[in-house]
Amino acid sequence: ATASATTISSNDDTNLEIRKWGCNLIEAPFIFIHIGKAGGGSVRSQLALAAVNITKKEWHDKDGSFYPIYLGDYNDNDNIDDDDNNEKHAKATFSSSGHLNHRAWIQQTFEGTQQCQATTPMGLVGCLEMTDIVAKRYHDFCDREKDDVCYEVYAGHNKLGSEMHWLPFSQLETWWSAVNSITNSNITSESSLSNFLEDVYERKNPSSSFRRSHVKNVRLYNKYFYEYIQAASLDLDDLSQQIISPRERISNRYSILYQHVPVLRATILREPFSWLVSKFFWNRLNRETTDEYARTIPAKDCLNSNDIEWAHGYAIEYMEYLCGEDCAIANQLGLITIDEMEKQAAANLRKSIAVVGLGDDSDGFYDMINKRVQYLNIRKTTKKEERHVSKSSELRDICNAGYKNKTLQDKMIRNSPAIAAMVRLYEIGVEVNQFHRNELDSCSGGR
Repeated sequence: ATASATTISSNDDTNLEIRKWGCNLIEAPFIFIHIGKAGGGSVRSQLALAAVNITKKEWHDKDGSFYPIYLGDYNDNDNIDDDDNNEKHAKATFSSSGHLNHRAWIQQTFEGTQQCQATTPMGLVGCLEMTDIVAKRYHDFCDREKDDVCYEVYAGHNKLGSEMHWLPFSQLETWWSAVNSITNSNITSESSLSNFLEDVYERKNPSSSFRRSHVKNVRLYNKYFYEYIQAASLDLDDLSQQIISPRERISNRYSILYQHVPVLRATILREPFSWLVSKFFWNRLNRETTDEYARTIPAKDCLNSNDIEWAHGYAIEYMEYLCGEDCAIANQLGLITIDEMEKQAAANLRKSIAVVGLGDDSDGFYDMINKRVQYLNIRKTTKKEERHVSKSSELRDICNAGYKNKTLQDKMIRNSPAIAAMVRLYEIGVEVNQFHRNELDSCSGGR
């Protein structure tokens, strides 16, 4: 579908501003972006046990627990049976790694992977998540067509923006309208997002029904499905380039599209060189790793600052978490530079993540969540899971000490643009963390 649009660009003076989010927010879903080995190993259990009505023995078990989201009071026109309680609530549920990752081609990931060629946040919307696949492993997921809001508390190793695949259309329509407002375009007046996507499919294959219930041959269904999401994502990518000005794309790439998604995101950042050591030894020694390359590196080479291809690759992965899933796909396709990735990640840190924590201060991170999000009350009573604790060793201790050396750090920064960018992003994260703390100091607990 074609749409008339005017381009948007941001003022250079606003690029470095950090967003004020407010206190006791009720937007949902809440999404924890879990950067592996950054210090978030216990966050999933903390989030799961922050619910009410818990009966499960282990945090990852399924039970009837939920998070009560206060939506306001009933008025006189509302028909309620309980006169003693006039509060409206929604019930959010917990999901751990229940949503697929998306990449340009299928690769092994903890959550599983679905193919997608989108290289912008808007394009990701076109890559619908095959919820029938997800439902085989997790019975809790949002219905894109039926739900008004995805009342979910989610934690996963998914990159920022992966929610664009599974948010209910009603929430995405809200985002679609916000994009229309900030761009002064006519995209939403001409068509809703749902109609836009339907139009793409009708043009792609007007004689075939997309719904699985109407396609008995699974192989044929998959063929139609991937043809559809490829066409939809590319059309939306093209639309992104129409409405986001070249100047804005140079400054922040497409970050502004992430800023208006009605969700609450949080993440924890770890000091980069400490993170590299932890990532190196975890992926090299842990049987669950999906990174076979790490197994081929002699452990003693962790201190070889002239041979840091492994560290360069990990630094790019670190940036992808903050830049977005569109960046990970674009990187696979060779369509994004490290500089572009850094700019979008920096803008996302400042304006698209509601709680930025630091790996050496988990209690501070939980305190910020409690103040930022109305329906979460983390009590900090659980311990880090043993399987998430990297094992200590003499060689690891030597590498840890070596990576604290300023001379070694400077040499690695000079030898790898990705490591240099990762360090700068961490410094921005520290700044954002302090800003969030100062902002939230004025909040009450909220419940």
